[in-house]
Amino acid sequence: MTDIFRIPPYHYIHVRNRNENITRLIVGPKTFVKQDHEEVITGDKPQKHVVLSPYSFCQIENPVCRDENGKPVFDDKGQVKVRLQDSEIRTSEQYSAPFPLYPREEISKYDDLPIVPRDHALLLECVRDFTDADQTKRVAGEQWLEYGPKHYLPDIHVKIVKTIEPEVIVSGTALQVEATRACKDYKGVQRQTGEQWLVRDLGFYIPSVNETVIGLVNHIVTEENKALRLKAIRNFRDVYGKDRKAGEEWLITTEIASSHIVDVSERL
Repeated sequence: MTDIFRIPPYHYIHVRNRNENITRLIVGPKTFVKQDHEEVITGDKPQKHVVLSPYSFCQIENPVCRDENGKPVFDDKGQVKVRLQDSEIRTSEQYSAPFPLYPREEISKYDDLPIVPRDHALLLECVRDFTDADQTKRVAGEQWLEYGPKHYLPDIHVKIVKTIEPEVIVSGTALQVEATRACKDYKGVQRQTGEQWLVRDLGFYIPSVNETVIGLVNHIVTEENKALRLKAIRNFRDVYGKDRKAGEEWLITTEIASSHIVDVSERL
C-alpha cells in the first residue's frame, strides 16, 4: 500500500523509515510516494516553512548541528544530528528566506526583537558562560547593560532582567548614587562598595549595574542676609575646588554661589 503526498513550495514533511528508524526531511515542491515501511510523522498535511518577518526572531529547541559552512551534519546512516536539550536563536536578518524544521527541531518562541528606547537600557544577565560578539567573555551570573536606541538581538546565553528607565537630572538638582560593589563611575573615578557621590551633570542618567540610586538632592538658595554653614564629614575637595578637612566648617554666601547642593561629604 502506498500514499501520495503532494508537497507545495515552502512546505515540508518528516518521514520515518521504520526499518532503520531514520527520519528525514522532504521539502517541496515535490510529490512524495510513501512506502509501506515509511511513516509521515508531521501529520496528514505538509507543514509550512517558518517565515520570520522583519525584526522578528524565533527560538529553536534541539537545533541541527552544522559544519563550518553552515550545512547540516548527518551521521553515517543519514540521520541529521541535533543538539539535544540545547536552543538556538534565529533572526530575520540571518534567515531572510523561509526555512523548514529538521526532525526533532521545535519552535519554543516566536516574537518581535526587543526594542531598547533612546536613553534607556536593558539589564542583561548571563545564564551560561560564553564569549559575546565583542569578544568579551561572560560568566554565569554576570550582569551588564545594553544601551538604546536599538533593536536587541536575543541570545540563548543571556536573560533579559528588565528595562531600565533613565533618571532625570534638572537644573538645581543632583542625583545621589551609591556603589553596590567596587567599580568605576561614568567619569572613570574608582568607587568602593558603599561609597556615595553626587551626579551633577544635567540630563538623563542611567545607573550602572554596580550602582543604586538613593534619590534626588535639591539645591538650597542662598540669601543676602543669610549664609549656609557647612561641615566636612571627611576629607574631600568641594564643588568649588577647595580641599576640606574632616571637621572643618565654612560658609556659603551669595558671593560664592546663588544656591548650593549639599554634597555627600558635607553636613548642613
